[in-house]
Amino acid sequence: MVGKEKVALYGFDAATGTVLWKRELETGLLLRIAQVSSYAPATPVADDQPVYFYFTKLGMLMVDARTGEDVWDAPPPDPFFAFGWGRGASPAMYGEVLLFCHVGQIASAHDDARPCHHRKSHPVPRRALM
Repeated sequence: MVGKEKVALYGFDAATGTVLWKRELETGLLLRIAQVSSYAPATPVADDQPVYFYFTKLGMLMVDARTGEDVWDAPPPDPFFAFGWGRGASPAMYGEVLLFCHVGQIASAHDDARPCHHRKSHPVPRRALM
């Protein structure tokens, strides 16, 4: 968090550590969470092409690793905070599949319900996740 209603995502050069880009995203009003928690506990995941970033009020974002520009996004599901801990799930990569678990749901690449995955090798519909 870089402000009361703002979260940041940075891109770095892996070899030098130089900041390539910085995105500041407006979150809007955030739900109350426990003091020991954070509004931004999820870790972005990347491979050699896109960066996947999840934030409770923004949903899942896929940005270009070189520029930080949006490639696509999936709107967030209704937030669920058990005991005020916030939404701590991070996206994960497995081969060509992006996995994301929301409220105890997880889907494989072949699950027709698709609550939380995206196959990278196919065009991405807006509601590819969750």
